[in-house]
Amino acid sequence: VFDKTGTLTESAPKLSQVVSLDPDLPEQEVLRLAACLEEHFPHPVGRAVVKAAEESFLVHEQEKHDAQINYIVAHGIASSLGGQRVVLGSRHFVQDDEGVDVSAAVAQRERLASRGLSILYLAVGGRLVGLLGVEDPIRRESIETIQMLRSVGIRRIVMLTGDDQRTAAAVASRLGIDEFRAGILPHEKAQTVHALRLSLIHISEPTRPY
Repeated sequence: VFDKTGTLTESAPKLSQVVSLDPDLPEQEVLRLAACLEEHFPHPVGRAVVKAAEESFLVHEQEKHDAQINYIVAHGIASSLGGQRVVLGSRHFVQDDEGVDVSAAVAQRERLASRGLSILYLAVGGRLVGLLGVEDPIRRESIETIQMLRSVGIRRIVMLTGDDQRTAAAVASRLGIDEFRAGILPHEKAQTVHALRLSLIHISEPTRPY
């Protein structure tokens, strides 16, 4: 069982694409707003967003927020700006937890996910305004490692990831992995490993004579 990010993929993701869903909000402004939130939390995806903003010479430091910025582990970031709630994170966080309608982004989401990009959703005032596609480059040795495991008789290889189903399928296909679990949180990954161990013990345990 492999975790995806930082194990099968590099630990330094890169922002690959920014999509604006608001005609009055250019892509650079979507990126700037995202960087305003991400600069406060030095995790790999956040660093990728902030770095992309810096490379585009977008000023995002010292942005005035009306409330404290909150980071929800494995979900996203929430704050308020100009009297409006601003959230950035996974689809689960933005859609299910924050109640934001993301249906207008289906086509763009599918396009980004088919390329194996992890997707961040940006909403302002309860309305989805943009998507950010983050590339998780596959580590050079990952494919060789998977092939080596199969060559020595390891028949079942599973990838775990918080990414959505389409993104996970694209990455697994590139790696030559047939089985994966997508859209799961860190504690669910531990539960999945435990369940897989129990199933293997049950299958492999020999029948003992009485």
